Amino acid sequence: MRKSLKWMCVLALMALPAVGCRPHAELPQSTGANNGSSVKCPTIRLPGEFEVPTEIGEWAQVVSRLEGVYVLRRGQSRYVVIAMGERPTGGYAVVLNAASEQPDALVLEVTYREPGPHEFVTQAFTYPYLLLQLETERELRVNLLGPDGSASALPIHEHEEADASAPIRVRLPVPFQGVRAVLRVAGRAHTAGPLYACVEDGHLVLLEETELALTPAGDGWYEFDQEFVLRPATSPYGSLVLWFQADERVRTVVPLCLPDWSYENK
Repeated sequence: MRKSLKWMCVLALMALPAVGCRPHAELPQSTGANNGSSVKCPTIRLPGEFEVPTEIGEWAQVVSRLEGVYVLRRGQSRYVVIAMGERPTGGYAVVLNAASEQPDALVLEVTYREPGPHEFVTQAFTYPYLLLQLETERELRVNLLGPDGSASALPIHEHEEADASAPIRVRLPVPFQGVRAVLRVAGRAHTAGPLYACVEDGHLVLLEETELALTPAGDGWYEFDQEFVLRPATSPYGSLVLWFQADERVRTVVPLCLPDWSYENK
């Protein structure tokens, strides 16, 4: 019954001038959600200006493993992670330099800070990122500024949070989680019949439709927690799809990042 589903990267856009929201004094740099950015804009909240829900903080740490911009909507807010990906030491950071509210979009300009040649830094792999909260429905665009002043648009991956009353609730993987050979699928479902899952990357099926093992959890709910071995991917992005055998219209889709994709090497 499997139907092909595709998740695609968004945006290859020209940089736009940033006006209207100006940066001010920079704070100390660090790796993680607090990275030193300080821009005043009424629709943007920086780290320290809002309380980060536990699940949002965990989601940010997971998606920060891969470079890119990740957006998760929760209620009336959108949470944005701008991630550098893996770096060999500490001392790296994502810095928000400017924000501009255009008529049709919110445009952010960021730079990647690197440690100086004589700077004392942590000798371990780090995953620097900037976590923002947005209070606007405008389209988001993020431009990365290079040392020479050139700008390139970063790909944006956006996911709508599942309805809290949905009969299928996935705990793992989180949206846009980096997945390699093994995928852990965990959560709960309200069902009286079989629950199936599959994984696709837009080109190939990485996991054929498979029935999940369900454990009764009371009040008609069942829990699932299994690991699956995936085929090699041919695209950097894919989707986990879960659905009920009794009603294929009831389904949940979780977007995935596939860092070991081999399309370029084929």
